[in-house]
Amino acid sequence: MAISTDTVDELTNESSGRGLLARRGVNEGDELLVIPMDLCLTKKSARKALGKDALDRDINEYLAIACQLIHERYVLGEKSEWKPYLDVLPEVDEVNPTFTWNDEDLSFLEGSPVVPATRSLQAKLRREYDALLALPGSLCDKFP
Repeated sequence: MAISTDTVDELTNESSGRGLLARRGVNEGDELLVIPMDLCLTKKSARKALGKDALDRDINEYLAIACQLIHERYVLGEKSEWKPYLDVLPEVDEVNPTFTWNDEDLSFLEGSPVVPATRSLQAKLRREYDALLALPGSLCDKFP
């Protein structure tokens, strides 16, 4: 197995992003790698990194991980044990998700299912952001 940060589609010769490459035939069900849970970002790792008082036990797993990523990148920075991983994550402009688009740019897709899906995701992200700010404790104190 090899990890590549720039893979190419064999048919179109276009960049296909990041991924794992098999150097031999792989069958469905073959164990390719094992990742210990203590090397994974999880709600448990986020609560440990930020303090159990900062993240409610019932917090959504994705929100907990997002909070840990913010903490690792913007608070710990160079000192973060996750820095090598953070360094290979794509920047927003590389991914260009539609939920970051302004109304004018989004209007070019009017009539497609992308617009309502984007609006729904924007509303969900706003609710989650507001819920994080409303959490009791010192979560906001953990960030710059």
